[in-house]
Amino acid sequence: MASSSHYVPRCVLVGHRGCSAPRRNATTAWSKTSTGLPIAVTFCAARPPAVSHIFVNCPGIESDVSLSPTVITDDANLVVLRVPLDSRSRIHNRHSDYFVYRVDPRRPSLDLLPNPYPETFGDNEIAILSCNGDDFVVAALRIVPSIKPTFK
Repeated sequence: MASSSHYVPRCVLVGHRGCSAPRRNATTAWSKTSTGLPIAVTFCAARPPAVSHIFVNCPGIESDVSLSPTVITDDANLVVLRVPLDSRSRIHNRHSDYFVYRVDPRRPSLDLLPNPYPETFGDNEIAILSCNGDDFVVAALRIVPSIKPTFK
């Protein structure tokens, strides 16, 4: 079944890669990147087993398939997205912005997460947890190898 511009089902399959293209509907939310560029994110839902897609539009950022926005994790109606800022993000995630996108046709939102520089984290180290109301927690969980002293 074709996707609807404002249909948000209880359960969806979301594609891992976002699409860099302008789309607008009731779920469109706007923000700015860390470099001050305007950015818009839109959710286009489809009834499973069809795949729903997230569209990111950010004029001024290269639109290259290898620089596609990525869905990192989600919980309830919250999605963490990584948006590459330039070609250097192919080498290191430090050159990307992370956003929390709230998929809500009544009140969508897009929040830029603070850059933890000089710390960095991988996409597989990020989690989000939806709490009561509009609250949520984002955590970057890292396994730090313990250094065991060697005695001679």
